[in-house]
This record gives sequence, structure tokens and C-alpha cells, in this order.
Amino acid sequence: MPLIGFAIGAPISISSALYLAAYGSAAGPYGSFWFLTGLGVAVSAPVFVVGGFFVAAPLEIWLTHRPHRPPVLKAGLLRSALYAAYALVGAFIAHVVVKHFLPVAPPPTLLPVLLVTYTGSGIVIGIGYTFYDEYTHQLQRSTRMSEELQVARAIQQGLFPKTIPEVAGFELDARSLPAQETGGDFYDFAQLQGGQLGIVIGDVSGKGVPAALLMADVRGIWRAEAWTNPDPAEVLAHVNYWLCRDIRSHDFVTMVYAVLDPARKTLRIAGAGHPPPLLRRAGGTLQEVEAYGLPLGIRPDVTYEQVQVSLAPGDTLILYTDGIVEALKPGTRQFFGFHRLEQLIVRQDPPSPQQLIEEIIQAIHHFSGDRAWNDDVTIVVLRRKP
Repeated sequence: MPLIGFAIGAPISISSALYLAAYGSAAGPYGSFWFLTGLGVAVSAPVFVVGGFFVAAPLEIWLTHRPHRPPVLKAGLLRSALYAAYALVGAFIAHVVVKHFLPVAPPPTLLPVLLVTYTGSGIVIGIGYTFYDEYTHQLQRSTRMSEELQVARAIQQGLFPKTIPEVAGFELDARSLPAQETGGDFYDFAQLQGGQLGIVIGDVSGKGVPAALLMADVRGIWRAEAWTNPDPAEVLAHVNYWLCRDIRSHDFVTMVYAVLDPARKTLRIAGAGHPPPLLRRAGGTLQEVEAYGLPLGIRPDVTYEQVQVSLAPGDTLILYTDGIVEALKPGTRQFFGFHRLEQLIVRQDPPSPQQLIEEIIQAIHHFSGDRAWNDDVTIVVLRRKP
């Protein structure tokens, strides 16, 4: 771009200055307009291209890209000053050409005209190139970030279970939809000893790539602990201990971990700052499972408690993240809210887990319209077959 600017700007500036010196006539004292234009191109273009390649371009790179990329205003001022100084050299070259190689002496006003014309051209080229350079830089950066986010999204989606486990006598389904390309919500399952099934749902503070990275870390720690410890409360305590050693002080994770015993038709549940699970009885009543505790990653010496619930035929357990109830209606501060979620769950003829999840997601879409969700949405539904 600097070479193009000099190669184009220099001949135009020289030709314009010479034409002005000829007082605008078709055939002035220095010859015709086309003669002057050709002379300007022949003299200035090689000088400016060679000078730009060996002088201006290296100086510009050194001034605007080393050691770090400067702000747009500073880069524009540096380039404008460099191009204006370089243009002044061109003005004197043009003046020497006119004075010594044309048959008629130039008027005294020609040199100031050349100086003003060249300096102005250098400043305009410097400012124009700065904005063009910043635009292309931001475009390349945006494209690169978009590609990296797509890769991160693909990697994160690969961390979710590929299939939903099949448990005799139970129906199970889950879904997670990030608010951005990547998110901090997660769910997972673990086949435990004695035919038991571990079910976990969590929500990492924040959004985007940082939350996704922490989510992957939490998932790995949970898996390692769950496979060696059958007690949900102890698993949360161990995950919390390791997180407190690894994450930043202002990050935290909420989680609910449930262990299903298909033989006894019971669930042992422990919670860490997460919205409590909802238990819909077959008769239609809805209750919160009181699984409370401090979020993970805040203090290392936290102990957690667990509760046990029995599942009768037709009972349904719903684990969810707060992105569902905190979905916003466009143009208002109205949340989707717990009461709307409750209305979808409590009905005379409860749907299957797959149908219930789909109805909840469709209800959020209808409530929020086309606007992006302000938080990730994740839901896991477990139902004992009637």
C-alpha cells in the first residue's frame, strides 16, 4: 500500500502542480497538459517507488508495528508525518525538474504550490492508508477469531456425551445450548459400580472461551472423582478442593450431582450453589429437592450434604441451569421466570423427557424472539417409566 500510494500520488501531484504553473491553459509556457503529465510520471514514479521500497516502507514498518501495534490515531500521525516529509522531497525534485529541464523559467509561486500539494498528498495518503490498514487488520482478526471459535465450539461439543445412557425402567434425555459460540454450561453421565449412574449438571461463571476452558477442567476433575467415589457429597468436596487450587479467585462453578440406583429406584443428590432440582410426582405435584451448598471454587474447606429421594412410577426429575428462568423478553426486563417453567412441567399428562425438553426450548425461543440468549441453557430430565 505505501508503494501504491507513492507511485500514484507522486505523478498526480507533480502533474497537477505543473499544470497549475501553466495557468490552466491547454498549451501553457511549459507545453501541453499531456506532456506535463507524462513528464511527471516518467520522473517521479521511479524515484518514489524505489525510495518507498528502500526508505519509506522500512521506516513505516519500524514506526507503526514495532514492538507492538500502536493505536490507530498514533499510527495515523506517524504515517502522515513520514509521508509528508517524504513528499517534501518530491516537491523539490519537481521544482528542480521544472526549473532546469523546461525551456521557460517557473514563476516564483510554483515552489510553494508544490510544497503545499505534496505535503497535503502525503498527509491524505497517510491517514487513508491508516484507516484501510486498521480495517483489514480488524477484518483478518475477526475472521481468525471466528474460525478459532468454531474450532473451540466443535471441541467443546465433543466433550458432551455422544449418546444418552439407557437405564432399565427409566427414560433420560439432555440438551445444552450455548448463548455464544462456546459456553460454560455442561452435563455428563458416568457409569458407576453396581450398575449405578452418575448424572451431573453445572454452570461455570462467565461466558465464551474462558468459561468453556474452565468447564472442560471441571468436567475432567468430576469424572476422575466420580469413578472412584460413590458418595455425591464427597465428590463435590473433592472437586471443590482441586478447583480452589487451579482457578482464579473470582471464578466459581455451580453444580448438582445425582447418583441413580436403578435397582432401588432412588437418587442421592448433592448441590453446590446450583438451582435445586425439580421433582414432579406422578400425581402432578412439583417440589424442589433441597440440595444446597456453596458454589465450587470459592473456599477449599467446604463440606457438602446429600439428600435421597425415591422415584415412584411416573416421577420426573428435572435438572436445569439458570439460563432458562433468566431468558429475557425483547425490549423489556421481563424474565422467563420459574412460573413459566413450572407451567410447562406441571400438567395432567406429562410428556416424555425428550418432549418436555423440546417444549421448554421452544417456549424460550417464543418468549425471547430472535434475540440472542443472555445465558447458556442446559436441561437434563430423568423419568421413571409409569
